[in-house]
Amino acid sequence: MEDKLFSLPGEISKVTTMAHGAVRIQVDSQEDIPSELVGRLFKVTDKQGYFAFLPELKPIEAEDVIDLPPLPEDDSMKKSHSKRLRDVIWVWGEQRGEKDQALFYARNMERIIDQIKEKLT
Repeated sequence: MEDKLFSLPGEISKVTTMAHGAVRIQVDSQEDIPSELVGRLFKVTDKQGYFAFLPELKPIEAEDVIDLPPLPEDDSMKKSHSKRLRDVIWVWGEQRGEKDQALFYARNMERIIDQIKEKLT
């Protein structure tokens, strides 16, 4: 695990609530991050893992997180296409300020279904 674990100094600058209870966390790093660490960050983009934050001026060591439970396999973490579409329409409605999310969702799903039906022979 030690070869995979890395830590870098930073601060949580923004927390945003997402659909279905998830959160998006924005972390701003210190100015002088070595290029090796930047490269490691890019390599783990879009990968599942654990995010740990220690509000002290001390790096997180492998011993500090050795007992974390394993994550489920990647395939089980992926949402189905229908779930992804539902979530995207829901967020779209939130961004538009729709008062009745359920109605907005239903109307747009019907519109998508109708568009596909038109293509049927």
